[in-house]
Amino acid sequence: MPGDDFDELLSKLFAIAERYPDLKTSEPFVLLMSKIADAEMEILNKRVKYNEKVLNYNIRISTFPSAPFAYIFTRKIEPYFQWTGKPEWVTTLDEEKRKRTDEILEKWRSKLGIE
Repeated sequence: MPGDDFDELLSKLFAIAERYPDLKTSEPFVLLMSKIADAEMEILNKRVKYNEKVLNYNIRISTFPSAPFAYIFTRKIEPYFQWTGKPEWVTTLDEEKRKRTDEILEKWRSKLGIE
């Protein structure tokens, strides 16, 4: 699967971070982990929205007056997106970590001249 390469890469990154404790506390590493967690959360939210859309679609084609037309046009009940795995590297950030991450991000943005 496409995500397997990414998971493998992250596993290697964490193995390196375990060998170098200073890396785990460095600003760029903390920022990277925060961004990865944010991306994973956004993916999760999109999956939930997708499943909501599938639910609405399935209800619509299963109830009158749409059901006869769905049958005529061979519309079928769509399966929900199911994902059983959760990467071990995804962590939830508490408010203190989130605040520190935002401060680091602002610091790097100002250094790089990014608005």
